[in-house]
Amino acid sequence: MSLSLTAQFNSVMNGLWEVDATWSSAPPDNDCSPAGNDTYNITHYVSSNCALISFSGSPTINVLPGGTFYLSGSGGVTGSVRINVSVGATIIVLGNLSLSGSSNIVNNGNMQIYGNVTGSGGSSFDCNGSGTGTVQIGGTGCARCTDGGCTQGVALPVNLASFQASSLSNGISVSWVTSYEENNAWFELERSIDGVNYSSVYRKQGKNNFQVQSMYEYLDTEVADGMTYYYRLSQHDFDGAQTRTDAISATFGTTQANLLIHPNPASSADLSITLQHMAHEDVLLVLYDVNGNQLCSKLAHIDSENETISANDLHTNLPPGIYMVAASNKNSLVRKKIVIH
Repeated sequence: MSLSLTAQFNSVMNGLWEVDATWSSAPPDNDCSPAGNDTYNITHYVSSNCALISFSGSPTINVLPGGTFYLSGSGGVTGSVRINVSVGATIIVLGNLSLSGSSNIVNNGNMQIYGNVTGSGGSSFDCNGSGTGTVQIGGTGCARCTDGGCTQGVALPVNLASFQASSLSNGISVSWVTSYEENNAWFELERSIDGVNYSSVYRKQGKNNFQVQSMYEYLDTEVADGMTYYYRLSQHDFDGAQTRTDAISATFGTTQANLLIHPNPASSADLSITLQHMAHEDVLLVLYDVNGNQLCSKLAHIDSENETISANDLHTNLPPGIYMVAASNKNSLVRKKIVIH
């Protein structure tokens, strides 16, 4: 008798399916042909650059609330693969989705498929889950939907993957990420101090028929210590239609999260990083080079209000140059420049 061992992998940051750093530990099958019988839990924006990502074997993929699984090509699901899409979760497929074998998809969230859905064998596709799921496809074929919850021939809109506001030392950073844009003329960011009356503070041109992830950011410096500010985002089509998000908020103040680098400049051997006001949180530290390329990352649990860690915990023997370190938790994002001599 032999036992089949399974492992569980959790997303820890926005990133590519194929990159080990996206996951809590390095999966054996996070490539364009994942197989085995492991479980993948997605709570971030996880994308795949595979022209065809083909799931086989018996893995389980759970796209959990707040998570997005974005396939820039087509998707194939065979074997006894199970995909669960939770309420508040999204799967986007820019190509076709083919189901075969005894594969099973249960959708309680939002699925958007630019192409068609095809099915064969004993595969099943529960489009509407327990009554909360929606499936929109750009094509006209939507096979295996067991409850008629698939809308066909839809011109898919701009998909907003995230919208958040974070207090920094010099203002409030408001950022949003789109996974694709179609017929998007511009974004308008509005601000309020009471959550009722809003005024426009920023307009940014959008993209038309743009099928890769895009990030937008605005730094609001007209803020006062201790004040809470509310933001909402409206998206405007070329034909005049518009949609608006729910409001988000952030409080600006001296007790907000902060990041201290000391000494700076420094050699990589004696550099320390102090995290302020991020206690009792899981914090993701990411190190970038001067060109914005990610060098490494570390997920750490912070126990005190002023916790110091060695830069060697992130990277050893950094060559001389300029770097950027970012620390983020569920409420804050802080960035600081590092100079290594």
